[in-house]
Amino acid sequence: MSGGAPSTERSRVLVLARENVLHWTTLYIAAFREIAEVITVGPALRLENLAEQGWQDTVRWRVPNDIISDSGDYLELAALLPEGWRPDFVVGIHSSGPRYRNIARVAVPTAYISVDTWHDPEEFKQARGFDAVFCAQRAFAEYLREGGVPRAEWLPLGCSPAHHFPVEQPPVHDFSFAGIAFFKVNRQRVARMRRLGERYDVGMYGALGGEDYCRALASGKAVFNSSVAQDVNMRVFEVMACGRPLFTNRDAAANGLEELFEEGRHYWGYDDDDLMAQAERLMTDDALRETLAENARVEVLAKHTYRHRAEAVLDTLLKLQPDKPSDTLLREGARLADHLPFGVRTFYDIGMGLERSRVSLRHAGVERVIGVPLDAAGAAARAGRYDAVLTWPLPEGTPHVDAVVSAHPMRQGLGLPDLVAGARTVLGAGGELLLLVSAADAEACGLGADASRWDAWLYEQRFHLILFHAATDAAGEPVLLVRGRHYRRDLLDISTEIFERFPGGDIGPLE
Repeated sequence: MSGGAPSTERSRVLVLARENVLHWTTLYIAAFREIAEVITVGPALRLENLAEQGWQDTVRWRVPNDIISDSGDYLELAALLPEGWRPDFVVGIHSSGPRYRNIARVAVPTAYISVDTWHDPEEFKQARGFDAVFCAQRAFAEYLREGGVPRAEWLPLGCSPAHHFPVEQPPVHDFSFAGIAFFKVNRQRVARMRRLGERYDVGMYGALGGEDYCRALASGKAVFNSSVAQDVNMRVFEVMACGRPLFTNRDAAANGLEELFEEGRHYWGYDDDDLMAQAERLMTDDALRETLAENARVEVLAKHTYRHRAEAVLDTLLKLQPDKPSDTLLREGARLADHLPFGVRTFYDIGMGLERSRVSLRHAGVERVIGVPLDAAGAAARAGRYDAVLTWPLPEGTPHVDAVVSAHPMRQGLGLPDLVAGARTVLGAGGELLLLVSAADAEACGLGADASRWDAWLYEQRFHLILFHAATDAAGEPVLLVRGRHYRRDLLDISTEIFERFPGGDIGPLE
Protein backbone atom coordinates (compact mmCIF):
# COMPACT_ATOMS: atom_id res chain seq x y z
CA MET A 1 0.00 0.00 0.00
CA SER A 2 1.44 3.36 -0.99
CA GLY A 3 2.13 6.01 1.59
CA GLY A 4 -0.39 8.56 0.32
CA ALA A 5 -3.44 6.29 0.63
CA PRO A 6 -5.85 7.00 3.50
CA SER A 7 -6.21 4.59 6.41
CA THR A 8 -9.50 2.79 6.98
CA GLU A 9 -10.05 4.81 10.17
CA ARG A 10 -10.32 8.08 8.31
CA SER A 11 -11.59 7.08 4.89
CA ARG A 12 -14.60 8.74 3.35
CA VAL A 13 -16.94 6.22 1.76
CA LEU A 14 -19.81 7.01 -0.57
CA VAL A 15 -22.38 4.20 -0.46
CA LEU A 16 -24.80 3.78 -3.36
CA ALA A 17 -27.90 1.80 -2.33
CA ARG A 18 -31.66 1.91 -2.00
CA GLU A 19 -33.09 2.36 1.49
CA ASN A 20 -34.12 -0.96 2.99
CA VAL A 21 -35.41 -2.71 6.09
CA LEU A 22 -34.35 -6.09 7.55
CA HIS A 23 -31.68 -6.23 4.92
CA TRP A 24 -27.95 -6.68 4.43
CA THR A 25 -27.80 -3.12 3.10
CA THR A 26 -28.60 -1.53 6.45
CA LEU A 27 -26.19 -3.87 8.24
CA TYR A 28 -23.36 -3.14 5.83
CA ILE A 29 -23.94 0.60 6.09
CA ALA A 30 -23.87 0.42 9.88
CA ALA A 31 -20.57 -1.46 9.70
CA PHE A 32 -19.01 1.03 7.30
CA ARG A 33 -20.06 3.85 9.62
CA GLU A 34 -18.12 2.17 12.44
CA ILE A 35 -14.83 2.48 10.55
CA ALA A 36 -15.24 5.37 8.12
CA GLU A 37 -17.06 8.61 7.38
CA VAL A 38 -20.04 7.60 5.24
CA ILE A 39 -22.60 9.32 3.05
CA THR A 40 -25.38 7.16 1.59
CA VAL A 41 -27.06 8.06 -1.69
CA GLY A 42 -29.90 6.26 -3.41
CA PRO A 43 -33.64 5.83 -3.89
CA ALA A 44 -36.13 5.92 -1.04
CA LEU A 45 -37.68 2.77 0.35
CA ARG A 46 -40.66 1.54 -1.68
CA LEU A 47 -43.42 1.64 0.89
CA GLU A 48 -45.91 0.11 -1.54
CA ASN A 49 -43.75 -3.02 -1.73
CA LEU A 50 -43.94 -3.42 2.04
CA ALA A 51 -47.73 -3.13 1.89
CA GLU A 52 -47.98 -5.77 -0.85
CA GLN A 53 -46.06 -8.23 1.34
CA GLY A 54 -47.87 -7.32 4.55
CA TRP A 55 -44.70 -5.85 6.03
CA GLN A 56 -46.01 -2.37 6.85
CA ASP A 57 -44.79 -2.64 10.45
CA THR A 58 -41.20 -3.22 9.33
CA VAL A 59 -40.86 0.40 8.21
CA ARG A 60 -39.70 1.20 11.76
CA TRP A 61 -36.43 -0.55 10.94
CA ARG A 62 -35.74 1.63 7.91
CA VAL A 63 -32.44 3.52 7.90
CA PRO A 64 -32.95 6.62 5.71
CA ASN A 65 -30.41 7.53 3.07
CA ASP A 66 -28.48 10.74 3.61
CA ILE A 67 -29.30 11.84 0.06
CA ILE A 68 -32.39 10.60 -1.78
CA SER A 69 -32.07 10.20 -5.54
CA ASP A 70 -33.51 7.82 -8.11
CA SER A 71 -30.68 8.56 -10.53
CA GLY A 72 -28.40 5.75 -11.57
CA ASP A 73 -25.84 8.07 -13.18
CA TYR A 74 -22.74 8.72 -11.08
CA LEU A 75 -22.22 12.03 -12.88
CA GLU A 76 -25.54 13.23 -11.45
CA LEU A 77 -25.04 11.67 -8.01
CA ALA A 78 -21.62 13.27 -7.58
CA ALA A 79 -23.21 16.67 -8.04
CA LEU A 80 -25.46 16.03 -5.02
CA LEU A 81 -22.62 15.58 -2.55
CA PRO A 82 -21.92 18.32 0.00
CA GLU A 83 -19.53 20.97 -1.21
CA GLY A 84 -15.97 19.98 -0.41
CA TRP A 85 -16.85 16.37 0.46
CA ARG A 86 -14.96 13.98 -1.76
CA PRO A 87 -15.01 10.21 -1.19
CA ASP A 88 -11.89 8.11 -0.94
CA PHE A 89 -13.92 5.13 -2.13
CA VAL A 90 -17.32 4.41 -3.66
CA VAL A 91 -19.20 1.24 -2.64
CA GLY A 92 -22.38 0.05 -4.33
CA ILE A 93 -24.57 -2.47 -2.52
CA HIS A 94 -27.11 -4.78 -4.14
CA SER A 95 -30.44 -3.33 -3.08
CA SER A 96 -32.85 -3.35 -6.05
CA GLY A 97 -31.71 0.15 -6.91
CA PRO A 98 -30.94 1.50 -10.39
CA ARG A 99 -28.14 0.13 -12.52
CA TYR A 100 -25.30 2.57 -11.98
CA ARG A 101 -23.81 4.20 -15.07
CA ASN A 102 -20.49 5.98 -15.52
CA ILE A 103 -18.92 4.16 -12.59
CA ALA A 104 -15.71 3.93 -14.61
CA ARG A 105 -15.54 7.73 -14.48
CA VAL A 106 -15.16 7.70 -10.68
CA ALA A 107 -11.79 9.19 -9.74
CA VAL A 108 -11.25 6.79 -6.81
CA PRO A 109 -11.43 2.99 -6.49
CA THR A 110 -14.91 1.46 -6.44
CA ALA A 111 -16.41 -1.77 -5.14
CA TYR A 112 -19.73 -3.53 -5.56
CA ILE A 113 -21.29 -5.98 -3.09
CA SER A 114 -23.58 -8.51 -4.78
CA VAL A 115 -25.73 -10.74 -2.59
CA ASP A 116 -28.57 -12.49 -4.41
CA THR A 117 -26.45 -13.02 -7.52
CA TRP A 118 -27.97 -16.45 -8.01
CA HIS A 119 -31.45 -15.26 -8.99
CA ASP A 120 -30.76 -11.85 -10.51
CA PRO A 121 -28.82 -11.78 -13.80
CA GLU A 122 -29.05 -7.99 -13.63
CA GLU A 123 -26.35 -8.24 -10.95
CA PHE A 124 -23.82 -9.23 -13.61
CA LYS A 125 -24.57 -6.03 -15.53
CA GLN A 126 -24.55 -3.93 -12.36
CA ALA A 127 -21.12 -5.24 -11.34
CA ARG A 128 -19.32 -4.67 -14.64
CA GLY A 129 -18.13 -1.11 -14.13
CA PHE A 130 -16.70 -1.46 -10.61
CA ASP A 131 -13.03 -2.01 -9.83
CA ALA A 132 -13.65 -4.81 -7.31
CA VAL A 133 -16.71 -6.98 -6.80
CA PHE A 134 -17.65 -9.08 -3.77
CA CYS A 135 -20.32 -11.76 -3.95
CA ALA A 136 -21.95 -13.37 -0.94
CA GLN A 137 -22.01 -16.90 -2.38
CA ARG A 138 -18.74 -18.65 -3.24
CA ALA A 139 -19.77 -20.29 -6.51
CA PHE A 140 -20.63 -16.98 -8.13
CA ALA A 141 -17.21 -15.34 -7.97
CA GLU A 142 -16.05 -17.48 -10.89
CA TYR A 143 -19.27 -16.84 -12.82
CA LEU A 144 -18.76 -13.09 -12.40
CA ARG A 145 -15.16 -13.34 -13.59
CA GLU A 146 -16.15 -15.36 -16.64
CA GLY A 147 -18.78 -12.75 -17.38
CA GLY A 148 -16.19 -9.98 -17.58
CA VAL A 149 -15.93 -8.72 -13.99
CA PRO A 150 -12.32 -8.42 -12.79
CA ARG A 151 -11.30 -9.10 -9.20
CA ALA A 152 -14.56 -10.80 -8.24
CA GLU A 153 -14.13 -12.36 -4.80
CA TRP A 154 -16.24 -14.36 -2.37
CA LEU A 155 -17.22 -12.33 0.68
CA PRO A 156 -19.81 -14.16 2.79
CA LEU A 157 -22.66 -12.50 4.61
CA GLY A 158 -22.34 -11.97 8.35
CA CYS A 159 -23.92 -10.88 11.59
CA SER A 160 -24.23 -7.63 13.49
CA PRO A 161 -23.73 -7.86 17.25
CA ALA A 162 -25.90 -4.75 17.64
CA HIS A 163 -28.79 -6.46 15.86
CA HIS A 164 -28.27 -10.15 16.60
CA PHE A 165 -27.72 -11.05 20.24
CA PRO A 166 -28.84 -13.55 22.92
CA VAL A 167 -32.05 -12.79 24.83
CA GLU A 168 -33.59 -14.34 27.90
CA GLN A 169 -36.38 -16.30 26.27
CA PRO A 170 -37.42 -19.80 27.40
CA PRO A 171 -38.06 -21.98 24.34
CA VAL A 172 -41.72 -22.67 23.64
CA HIS A 173 -41.22 -24.64 20.38
CA ASP A 174 -38.99 -27.46 19.27
CA PHE A 175 -37.86 -25.49 16.22
CA SER A 176 -38.27 -21.82 15.44
CA PHE A 177 -38.07 -20.08 12.10
CA ALA A 178 -38.18 -16.35 11.31
CA GLY A 179 -38.17 -15.14 7.73
CA ILE A 180 -39.83 -15.51 4.36
CA ALA A 181 -41.77 -18.66 3.54
CA PHE A 182 -44.26 -17.70 0.86
CA PHE A 183 -42.41 -16.78 -2.34
CA LYS A 184 -42.19 -19.39 -5.08
CA VAL A 185 -38.48 -19.77 -4.42
CA ASN A 186 -39.30 -20.83 -0.86
CA ARG A 187 -41.32 -23.91 -1.76
CA GLN A 188 -38.57 -26.30 -0.71
CA ARG A 189 -38.24 -24.46 2.61
CA VAL A 190 -41.99 -24.73 3.24
CA ALA A 191 -42.03 -28.42 2.33
CA ARG A 192 -39.22 -29.16 4.78
CA MET A 193 -40.93 -27.27 7.60
CA ARG A 194 -44.15 -29.15 6.94
CA ARG A 195 -42.29 -32.44 7.26
CA LEU A 196 -40.79 -31.30 10.54
CA GLY A 197 -44.24 -30.16 11.67
CA GLU A 198 -45.59 -33.70 11.39
CA ARG A 199 -43.54 -34.66 14.44
CA TYR A 200 -42.32 -31.46 16.06
CA ASP A 201 -43.69 -28.11 17.12
CA VAL A 202 -42.36 -25.57 14.61
CA GLY A 203 -42.84 -21.91 15.48
CA MET A 204 -42.99 -19.83 12.29
CA TYR A 205 -42.49 -16.06 12.40
CA GLY A 206 -42.50 -13.61 9.52
CA ALA A 207 -40.47 -10.48 8.87
CA LEU A 208 -39.01 -9.24 12.15
CA GLY A 209 -36.11 -7.05 13.19
CA GLY A 210 -34.24 -5.96 16.26
CA GLU A 211 -34.99 -7.67 19.55
CA ASP A 212 -38.25 -9.07 18.13
CA TYR A 213 -36.20 -11.13 15.68
CA CYS A 214 -33.81 -12.35 18.38
CA ARG A 215 -36.75 -13.40 20.57
CA ALA A 216 -38.39 -15.25 17.70
CA LEU A 217 -35.21 -17.26 17.12
CA ALA A 218 -34.86 -17.95 20.84
CA SER A 219 -38.41 -19.32 21.03
CA GLY A 220 -37.20 -22.69 19.71
CA LYS A 221 -34.87 -25.26 21.21
CA ALA A 222 -33.10 -24.97 17.86
CA VAL A 223 -33.53 -22.74 14.82
CA PHE A 224 -34.46 -24.26 11.47
CA ASN A 225 -32.88 -22.94 8.30
CA SER A 226 -33.42 -23.92 4.69
CA SER A 227 -31.48 -21.76 2.28
CA VAL A 228 -32.57 -21.17 -1.29
CA ALA A 229 -30.29 -22.34 -4.10
CA GLN A 230 -27.77 -23.82 -1.66
CA ASP A 231 -26.64 -20.41 -0.44
CA VAL A 232 -25.10 -19.57 2.92
CA ASN A 233 -27.80 -17.09 3.85
CA MET A 234 -28.03 -14.33 6.44
CA ARG A 235 -29.85 -16.56 8.91
CA VAL A 236 -26.82 -18.86 9.29
CA PHE A 237 -24.73 -16.09 10.83
CA GLU A 238 -27.57 -14.36 12.67
CA VAL A 239 -28.75 -17.49 14.47
CA MET A 240 -25.21 -18.18 15.63
CA ALA A 241 -24.76 -14.61 16.86
CA CYS A 242 -27.98 -14.95 18.85
CA GLY A 243 -26.49 -17.94 20.66
CA ARG A 244 -29.00 -20.46 19.29
CA PRO A 245 -28.25 -23.94 17.86
CA LEU A 246 -28.62 -23.95 14.07
CA PHE A 247 -30.22 -26.79 12.07
CA THR A 248 -29.43 -26.14 8.40
CA ASN A 249 -29.18 -27.81 5.00
CA ARG A 250 -25.84 -29.39 4.16
CA ASP A 251 -26.00 -28.67 0.43
CA ALA A 252 -25.03 -25.05 1.21
CA ALA A 253 -21.52 -26.55 1.12
CA ALA A 254 -21.70 -25.65 -2.58
CA ASN A 255 -21.31 -22.04 -1.48
CA GLY A 256 -18.77 -22.46 1.28
CA LEU A 257 -20.68 -23.54 4.39
CA GLU A 258 -18.07 -26.16 5.27
CA GLU A 259 -15.21 -23.70 4.75
CA LEU A 260 -16.76 -21.27 7.21
CA PHE A 261 -18.06 -23.66 9.87
CA GLU A 262 -17.67 -27.23 11.06
CA GLU A 263 -20.70 -29.51 11.15
CA GLY A 264 -21.20 -30.94 14.61
CA ARG A 265 -19.22 -28.12 16.15
CA HIS A 266 -20.93 -24.96 14.91
CA TYR A 267 -24.16 -26.28 13.36
CA TRP A 268 -26.20 -29.43 12.89
CA GLY A 269 -26.76 -30.42 9.28
CA TYR A 270 -29.38 -32.33 7.34
CA ASP A 271 -30.18 -33.58 3.86
CA ASP A 272 -33.66 -34.30 2.62
CA ASP A 273 -33.17 -38.04 3.11
CA ASP A 274 -32.14 -37.74 6.78
CA LEU A 275 -34.04 -34.61 7.84
CA MET A 276 -36.17 -36.35 10.44
CA ALA A 277 -33.37 -38.52 11.82
CA GLN A 278 -31.08 -35.51 12.31
CA ALA A 279 -33.91 -33.51 13.87
CA GLU A 280 -34.51 -36.29 16.41
CA ARG A 281 -30.81 -36.46 17.28
CA LEU A 282 -30.75 -32.71 17.89
CA MET A 283 -33.99 -32.58 19.88
CA THR A 284 -32.98 -35.42 22.22
CA ASP A 285 -29.57 -34.04 23.20
CA ASP A 286 -29.67 -30.90 25.34
CA ALA A 287 -25.89 -30.84 25.79
CA LEU A 288 -25.31 -31.01 22.04
CA ARG A 289 -27.57 -28.02 21.40
CA GLU A 290 -25.84 -26.01 24.11
CA THR A 291 -22.38 -26.82 22.76
CA LEU A 292 -23.33 -25.95 19.19
CA ALA A 293 -24.76 -22.60 20.28
CA GLU A 294 -21.74 -21.66 22.38
CA ASN A 295 -19.14 -22.67 19.80
CA ALA A 296 -20.96 -20.93 16.95
CA ARG A 297 -21.40 -17.63 18.77
CA VAL A 298 -17.69 -17.46 19.60
CA GLU A 299 -16.82 -18.22 15.97
CA VAL A 300 -19.08 -15.66 14.28
CA LEU A 301 -18.18 -12.85 16.63
CA ALA A 302 -14.48 -13.54 16.06
CA LYS A 303 -14.58 -13.83 12.28
CA HIS A 304 -17.94 -13.13 10.67
CA THR A 305 -19.41 -9.77 11.60
CA TYR A 306 -20.34 -7.12 9.04
CA ARG A 307 -17.50 -5.04 10.42
CA HIS A 308 -15.13 -7.81 9.34
CA ARG A 309 -16.73 -7.68 5.88
CA ALA A 310 -16.57 -3.88 5.62
CA GLU A 311 -12.91 -3.93 6.64
CA ALA A 312 -12.20 -6.52 3.93
CA VAL A 313 -13.82 -4.30 1.31
CA LEU A 314 -11.85 -1.23 2.35
CA ASP A 315 -8.62 -3.22 2.58
CA THR A 316 -9.07 -4.29 -1.06
CA LEU A 317 -9.83 -0.74 -2.15
CA LEU A 318 -6.83 0.63 -0.27
CA LYS A 319 -4.61 -1.69 -2.29
CA LEU A 320 -6.08 -0.28 -5.50
CA GLN A 321 -5.60 3.33 -4.38
CA PRO A 322 -2.80 5.22 -6.16
CA ASP A 323 -0.09 6.93 -4.16
CA LYS A 324 -1.69 10.36 -4.62
CA PRO A 325 -5.47 10.09 -4.16
CA SER A 326 -7.45 12.23 -6.54
CA ASP A 327 -8.83 15.52 -5.32
CA THR A 328 -11.62 15.39 -7.92
CA LEU A 329 -14.88 13.47 -8.14
CA LEU A 330 -14.53 12.45 -11.78
CA ARG A 331 -11.90 11.40 -14.29
CA GLU A 332 -12.12 14.26 -16.75
CA GLY A 333 -8.89 14.09 -18.77
CA ALA A 334 -8.42 13.42 -22.47
CA ARG A 335 -5.33 11.21 -22.10
CA LEU A 336 -5.02 7.43 -21.76
CA ALA A 337 -3.18 7.90 -18.48
CA ASP A 338 -6.16 9.78 -17.04
CA HIS A 339 -8.33 6.66 -17.38
CA LEU A 340 -5.91 3.83 -16.64
CA PRO A 341 -7.88 1.25 -14.63
CA PHE A 342 -7.23 1.00 -10.89
CA GLY A 343 -5.45 -2.18 -9.87
CA VAL A 344 -3.69 -2.84 -13.19
CA ARG A 345 -0.28 -4.36 -12.51
CA THR A 346 0.92 -5.31 -16.01
CA PHE A 347 -0.18 -4.09 -19.42
CA TYR A 348 0.77 -3.75 -23.07
CA ASP A 349 0.83 -0.34 -24.73
CA ILE A 350 0.10 -0.93 -28.41
CA GLY A 351 1.63 1.94 -30.37
CA MET A 352 3.53 3.21 -27.32
CA GLY A 353 1.40 6.32 -26.95
CA LEU A 354 0.86 6.36 -23.19
CA GLU A 355 1.76 9.69 -21.66
CA ARG A 356 3.42 8.29 -18.49
CA SER A 357 6.72 6.46 -18.13
CA ARG A 358 7.31 3.20 -16.30
CA VAL A 359 8.90 5.13 -13.41
CA SER A 360 5.83 7.32 -13.00
CA LEU A 361 3.53 4.30 -13.26
CA ARG A 362 5.31 2.54 -10.41
CA HIS A 363 3.76 5.08 -8.06
CA ALA A 364 0.32 4.03 -9.34
CA GLY A 365 1.00 0.37 -8.54
CA VAL A 366 1.96 -0.74 -12.06
CA GLU A 367 4.68 -3.38 -11.86
CA ARG A 368 5.46 -3.88 -15.54
CA VAL A 369 4.55 -1.99 -18.72
CA ILE A 370 5.50 -3.40 -22.09
CA GLY A 371 5.62 -1.27 -25.23
CA VAL A 372 4.50 -2.66 -28.57
CA PRO A 373 5.66 -0.30 -31.37
CA LEU A 374 3.79 0.09 -34.63
CA ASP A 375 6.58 2.11 -36.28
CA ALA A 376 10.32 1.60 -35.90
CA ALA A 377 11.27 5.25 -35.53
CA GLY A 378 8.88 5.90 -32.68
CA ALA A 379 9.92 2.70 -30.91
CA ALA A 380 13.57 3.70 -30.72
CA ALA A 381 12.73 7.10 -29.31
CA ARG A 382 10.38 5.84 -26.61
CA ALA A 383 11.78 2.43 -25.64
CA GLY A 384 13.41 3.75 -22.48
CA ARG A 385 10.02 4.56 -21.02
CA TYR A 386 9.08 0.84 -20.90
CA ASP A 387 10.19 -2.26 -19.03
CA ALA A 388 10.31 -4.25 -22.27
CA VAL A 389 9.41 -3.92 -25.94
CA LEU A 390 7.68 -6.54 -28.07
CA THR A 391 6.77 -6.68 -31.75
CA TRP A 392 3.37 -6.47 -33.41
CA PRO A 393 1.57 -8.75 -34.11
CA LEU A 394 2.12 -10.15 -30.65
CA PRO A 395 4.02 -13.44 -30.85
CA GLU A 396 2.17 -16.67 -30.12
CA GLY A 397 2.42 -17.51 -26.44
CA THR A 398 2.77 -13.87 -25.35
CA PRO A 399 1.96 -13.80 -21.59
CA HIS A 400 -1.42 -12.56 -20.42
CA VAL A 401 -1.64 -9.12 -18.84
CA ASP A 402 -4.25 -7.13 -16.94
CA ALA A 403 -4.84 -4.59 -19.69
CA VAL A 404 -4.09 -3.48 -23.23
CA VAL A 405 -4.03 0.25 -24.02
CA SER A 406 -3.62 2.04 -27.32
CA ALA A 407 -3.63 5.69 -28.41
CA HIS A 408 -4.61 6.52 -31.98
CA PRO A 409 -3.83 3.08 -33.45
CA MET A 410 -5.46 3.89 -36.79
CA ARG A 411 -3.06 6.77 -37.36
CA GLN A 412 -0.28 4.22 -37.13
CA GLY A 413 -1.88 1.93 -39.66
CA LEU A 414 -3.56 -0.52 -37.29
CA GLY A 415 -7.30 -1.04 -37.71
CA LEU A 416 -9.53 -1.46 -34.69
CA PRO A 417 -10.65 -5.03 -35.57
CA ASP A 418 -7.03 -6.25 -35.73
CA LEU A 419 -6.12 -4.39 -32.56
CA VAL A 420 -9.02 -5.82 -30.59
CA ALA A 421 -8.45 -9.33 -31.92
CA GLY A 422 -4.82 -9.16 -30.85
CA ALA A 423 -5.73 -7.78 -27.43
CA ARG A 424 -8.15 -10.63 -26.88
CA THR A 425 -5.32 -13.17 -27.14
CA VAL A 426 -3.48 -11.69 -24.14
CA LEU A 427 -6.42 -10.76 -21.90
CA GLY A 428 -8.12 -13.17 -19.56
CA ALA A 429 -11.72 -12.84 -18.48
CA GLY A 430 -12.17 -9.37 -17.01
CA GLY A 431 -9.07 -8.05 -18.75
CA GLU A 432 -9.21 -4.37 -19.69
CA LEU A 433 -9.04 -2.71 -23.11
CA LEU A 434 -8.52 1.07 -23.10
CA LEU A 435 -8.53 3.05 -26.35
CA LEU A 436 -8.00 6.67 -27.26
CA VAL A 437 -9.23 7.54 -30.74
CA SER A 438 -10.01 10.81 -32.45
CA ALA A 439 -13.63 11.54 -33.27
CA ALA A 440 -12.59 11.73 -36.94
CA ASP A 441 -11.05 8.25 -36.89
CA ALA A 442 -14.09 6.87 -35.09
CA GLU A 443 -16.32 8.32 -37.79
CA ALA A 444 -14.09 6.92 -40.52
CA CYS A 445 -14.41 3.37 -39.15
CA GLY A 446 -18.21 3.61 -38.93
CA LEU A 447 -18.59 3.81 -35.16
CA GLY A 448 -18.59 7.56 -34.70
CA ALA A 449 -19.33 9.21 -31.38
CA ASP A 450 -22.28 6.89 -30.70
CA ALA A 451 -21.92 4.89 -27.48
CA SER A 452 -24.58 2.38 -28.54
CA ARG A 453 -22.63 1.52 -31.71
CA TRP A 454 -19.44 1.04 -29.73
CA ASP A 455 -21.32 -1.07 -27.20
CA ALA A 456 -22.73 -3.37 -29.88
CA TRP A 457 -19.46 -3.64 -31.77
CA LEU A 458 -17.37 -4.37 -28.68
CA TYR A 459 -19.89 -6.97 -27.54
CA GLU A 460 -19.36 -8.79 -30.84
CA GLN A 461 -15.64 -8.75 -30.04
CA ARG A 462 -16.41 -10.21 -26.59
CA PHE A 463 -15.94 -7.01 -24.62
CA HIS A 464 -18.43 -5.17 -22.40
CA LEU A 465 -18.32 -1.40 -22.81
CA ILE A 466 -17.88 0.22 -19.39
CA LEU A 467 -16.56 3.67 -20.32
CA PHE A 468 -17.38 5.99 -23.22
CA HIS A 469 -16.07 9.50 -22.65
CA ALA A 470 -15.96 12.30 -25.22
CA ALA A 471 -13.34 14.97 -24.53
CA THR A 472 -11.10 17.50 -26.21
CA ASP A 473 -7.35 17.02 -26.14
CA ALA A 474 -4.67 19.66 -25.56
CA ALA A 475 -4.60 20.49 -29.27
CA GLY A 476 -8.34 21.12 -29.31
CA GLU A 477 -9.18 17.92 -31.19
CA PRO A 478 -12.32 15.96 -30.19
CA VAL A 479 -11.33 12.51 -28.92
CA LEU A 480 -13.05 9.46 -27.43
CA LEU A 481 -11.90 7.39 -24.47
CA VAL A 482 -13.33 3.88 -24.79
CA ARG A 483 -12.86 1.15 -22.22
CA GLY A 484 -14.10 -2.44 -22.34
CA ARG A 485 -13.77 -5.63 -20.30
CA HIS A 486 -13.20 -9.00 -21.91
CA TYR A 487 -15.76 -11.70 -21.16
CA ARG A 488 -15.44 -15.43 -21.71
CA ARG A 489 -19.12 -16.36 -21.47
CA ASP A 490 -22.21 -14.36 -22.29
CA LEU A 491 -24.88 -13.75 -19.68
CA LEU A 492 -27.50 -16.07 -21.18
CA ASP A 493 -25.06 -18.98 -21.06
CA ILE A 494 -24.04 -18.17 -17.48
CA SER A 495 -27.58 -17.66 -16.19
CA THR A 496 -28.78 -20.87 -17.84
CA GLU A 497 -26.07 -22.86 -16.06
CA ILE A 498 -26.80 -21.13 -12.75
CA PHE A 499 -30.49 -22.01 -12.85
CA GLU A 500 -29.71 -25.59 -13.79
CA ARG A 501 -27.14 -25.95 -11.02
CA PHE A 502 -29.01 -23.95 -8.36
CA PRO A 503 -32.73 -24.28 -9.17
CA GLY A 504 -34.87 -21.72 -7.41
CA GLY A 505 -38.59 -22.38 -7.78
CA ASP A 506 -40.63 -21.24 -10.76
CA ILE A 507 -38.03 -18.89 -12.19
CA GLY A 508 -35.62 -19.46 -15.03
CA PRO A 509 -32.73 -17.96 -16.94
CA LEU A 510 -33.01 -14.45 -18.35
CA GLU A 511 -31.11 -12.72 -21.12
